[in-house]
Amino acid sequence: MTDPLTTTYRGDLRSDEGTGRFYHWGDEAFISVTNAIKKGFPAPALMYWSAKMVAEYVAENPEEVEAMRQAMEPAEFTSFLKNKPWVARDKAGDLGSQVHDIAEQYQATGTVPPLESFPEVVQAKAALYLDFLETVKPTFYAIEGVVFNRQYGYAGAFDAIMDIDYGAIKGRYIVDIKTGSGIYAEAALQQTAYRHGEYIAVGDQEIPMPEVDGAFCLHIQATQWKLVPVVTDEASWVTFRAALHVAKWVADGSDKAAVGKPVAIGRR
Repeated sequence: MTDPLTTTYRGDLRSDEGTGRFYHWGDEAFISVTNAIKKGFPAPALMYWSAKMVAEYVAENPEEVEAMRQAMEPAEFTSFLKNKPWVARDKAGDLGSQVHDIAEQYQATGTVPPLESFPEVVQAKAALYLDFLETVKPTFYAIEGVVFNRQYGYAGAFDAIMDIDYGAIKGRYIVDIKTGSGIYAEAALQQTAYRHGEYIAVGDQEIPMPEVDGAFCLHIQATQWKLVPVVTDEASWVTFRAALHVAKWVADGSDKAAVGKPVAIGRR
């Protein structure tokens, strides 16, 4: 295939329903893969990470923290500290989005925007992405595609499906770009869900999801890139479906309706 498949208008297919991201195709709504994993898969490390972020900020900026404590109302000061981890997360997510946008443009056109217009950290990661392409020389089957599974009611956007012939790696693979500090189990569930998609939305067509040989995360760090395999076997598929079931239970409000009003009350 000369030109890779792409869902160029994928942003028009998704929305935030107030219960997280959903995709829409025709009259159907599909919970997003990332929304399903977030709601249905336990992430205890997130709690400790957020506490660590606040503790480190307070420890490293005592004078600034004390000045704000005196200037702000207690509720305002508490809210500021509580939101600190999510501000950092959103900033990191924005940088990651910029790297993805550069990669998408290159994958689609073979050119990159002027990198000097981006922050230095984005420039460095974009250069590493281009180094990966130059080293591995993959062929793109599909880029930035939205894949749907009608049977299970979910959809998600993968970064690329690549044909790779590099060393011991030979075959067709889903490859997702990751720019964070690490690769976690959720990435395996995410790629597994993509692998089990039924079709890719291209224009108004439903193109069957191709068979793939596996999945990788392209982990772009500060000074190096790594192609990291993730497990997309039957166990990962069963686990994702379990998370999906829990997520739908939460998204449709069943968790809130699970406990009723008292039917008897006693007092002393």
